[in-house]
Amino acid sequence: MPAFAITFQTFRIGSEIHFAAVSICVIAAVAASCIGRRWYRKRPEAERALRIAWAVFTLLTQVVAAMWYAWPTRFAWRLSLPLNICDIVAVLAAVSLLREVRWVWSIVYFWGIGLCILGFIWPSLTHGPDRIEFYLFWLTHLQIVGSAVYLVAVRGFVPRAGDWAVAQVLLALYCTVIVPIDWMFDLNYGYIGPADSPTSIMGPWPARVFIMFAVQMLVLALLLAPPVLLSGSTTQAEKARG
Repeated sequence: MPAFAITFQTFRIGSEIHFAAVSICVIAAVAASCIGRRWYRKRPEAERALRIAWAVFTLLTQVVAAMWYAWPTRFAWRLSLPLNICDIVAVLAAVSLLREVRWVWSIVYFWGIGLCILGFIWPSLTHGPDRIEFYLFWLTHLQIVGSAVYLVAVRGFVPRAGDWAVAQVLLALYCTVIVPIDWMFDLNYGYIGPADSPTSIMGPWPARVFIMFAVQMLVLALLLAPPVLLSGSTTQAEKARG
């Protein structure tokens, strides 16, 4: 079998396909934010139409993904339930583009960039471009992170310490619900279950759950800085033009 056929039927972290997928997602997210930013003041109706289209596309992707994984011939308890953080954030990402709800924006920003972005670095993916799972995975993560970037770059979201606290409280609630489910049924939703996974490098379960929570608290706290700096630089640029 030719080498390229093997490459397209499987996925490896650090491969050319991995690099290409990440590159396409970055370009798409940046392009959408640039277009939206340009239209936000000059063509607000066009910007609104862009947001609605992106939100609808995101919801449709989630419906297709849910139906695909829940199909009887493909159903698996460890994969098919919409209990991962990315499943939740993807739906909220669509909501964030349609409504200005502060706590929703906070979750999409902090969970989307702070947690779901790991899907770009360390994808939980084995199928290559010859399978629909490949495209559902990358589309979902693009929609999540792209929406979070859009909220900051276009909609002007500047997170505060209170927003970080909301993200932490809701994440703690998520863990409180999911950890017992993972434990009772030997699952690994949220990567916080007892099953072996990349998070096993943080130690034995359940101690690693607390270590992971502490690490994400620091990472998400660091995300308070970039939007503030972006907001300040934008304000100065506007003053200079004025």
